[in-house]
Amino acid sequence: MQQYNLNLERQLPADILLTLGYAGSHSTHILIDGMNLNVTSPNACGTIPDYTLGCGLSTTTPAYPPNQYPFIFNFQDAGSARYDSLQIKAETESARHGLYALLGNTYARNFDSGFSDNLGTSTGATYYPLPGTAKADWALSQIQLNHNFTASVIYDLPFGRGKQFGSTWSSPVNAILGNWAVNVIEKITSGFPLFMIANNNTNVNFASGGNRPNQICPGQLSHPSLAEWFNTKCFVDPPPGRTRKLLTYGSLWSWFCEHGFFGGQVLPFAIPGNAAGFPG
Repeated sequence: MQQYNLNLERQLPADILLTLGYAGSHSTHILIDGMNLNVTSPNACGTIPDYTLGCGLSTTTPAYPPNQYPFIFNFQDAGSARYDSLQIKAETESARHGLYALLGNTYARNFDSGFSDNLGTSTGATYYPLPGTAKADWALSQIQLNHNFTASVIYDLPFGRGKQFGSTWSSPVNAILGNWAVNVIEKITSGFPLFMIANNNTNVNFASGGNRPNQICPGQLSHPSLAEWFNTKCFVDPPPGRTRKLLTYGSLWSWFCEHGFFGGQVLPFAIPGNAAGFPG
């Protein structure tokens, strides 16, 4: 696995530090398992002119008699993955008017050989180890996120000694009402890719028990709803005996958002030899 990282920083007015960076990785020889080697080519091989995807094996019987070896599972380091991202971050180097902010956004593209997310979600039909399909499974990763935005804002409330309000408060009042801060954390991400599986597996003879659909139109709806988030009519079963290269279909046109709102008080503590403030 190779990892790459390059950052450029620029000091902007108002004590704002802007960081523009690239982060990426390239992985090869990733262990894959569970692929049945005792498969046959699709029935379209040799019968449909110009059809070649997955051809090279018998279309009638597996390499080994199914009654003796129904499954021959393959374990090998044949997987690969790649990640590229553009990262932008803006940060106030010092609190200005009691306000500190850290904003960041990552635009990324993550591809792999059709790995599962290990959370129980299927990636759809994978064609490897059919002949000539090593690259057919290369598509957006199951954990691909186009956009990932995070923001953290801390605001020191102007109440307490030495501040705009309450500068003359007594020590007991200042200990209770002074030196409070508000922190807001926001995270917004785009949706994960969709993995398409066709119901019709007729004469494909592929041991995964699935096939990929044909995409005949863009699929995006002008007014998506919970009942139909994309145009399902744009995906149809392939002709009998054929496979299809479509593995993932873009990303969900949705955004996931989570936020937190916190309040705290900065209390002074005396430490021998030092004076430090700890957030309460």
